[in-house]
Amino acid sequence: MNAIKVSALPLLVISLILCFGCKDNQFLQIFQRDLTLNVIFKNHKGLIKGTPVLLTGSGKQKVRIGEVEKITRTSSGIWSFEITIDSEFKKRVSTNNDFVLYSNPFGTEHDHIMVVDLNSMHTPQPFKTGAIIKGKSYFEYSVMVARKEFDSWVENMAVLSNEFFKTLDQKINEIDIESIKKQLDELIDDIGKFSEEQRQAFEKKTLPELKKRIDQALQYFENHLDEQELQELQKRYEKIKKTIGV
Repeated sequence: MNAIKVSALPLLVISLILCFGCKDNQFLQIFQRDLTLNVIFKNHKGLIKGTPVLLTGSGKQKVRIGEVEKITRTSSGIWSFEITIDSEFKKRVSTNNDFVLYSNPFGTEHDHIMVVDLNSMHTPQPFKTGAIIKGKSYFEYSVMVARKEFDSWVENMAVLSNEFFKTLDQKINEIDIESIKKQLDELIDDIGKFSEEQRQAFEKKTLPELKKRIDQALQYFENHLDEQELQELQKRYEKIKKTIGV
């Protein structure tokens, strides 16, 4: 009987080694601790103990990954919210995430803390328990997203402007007045869809170069086109300025 017990011992040890050696083994999750973080919000309206923490991202559904455990106020009047992230999700939360207070009294969703992906190029660093994080209001987050989208638009506009001027130069050299007028008319339609901020960016970055091209074209076309055709080009440039609001 003792021999059986002794021979079973190595099998038990091997089983434990295999169990603990498996990185994603569900058995190990029993021993994993939740991640505890302290998030600071200027506006804490709607946040109470038990408020859910949801992981979200572009095109992704929100997944509950934790909740608010404790709310404290420091001697300096700062509100700190201790949140716990369930052990199975803590590897998905890093310095490449923002913590956003979603509070919408007119919406169907309840108040919650969103953990959103910043789409940063920086290498994500995992948070350690006890880390202090500065949270954002939903308004602050929306402004940040709008700024990123605008910056991306400006970058794309620079590429499109280069292509636009390349085509325009070609049509000017070919004295293809109809194609030039069509290209300028399409530009006017596009500008009409710009936001105020986009129009200001166009006025600052693209309009000066466009004026230079139009002036060169008018000078080049003097001996090739009649006065009416030249006026048609000038009118379109003036319409572009008017559409921008200059």
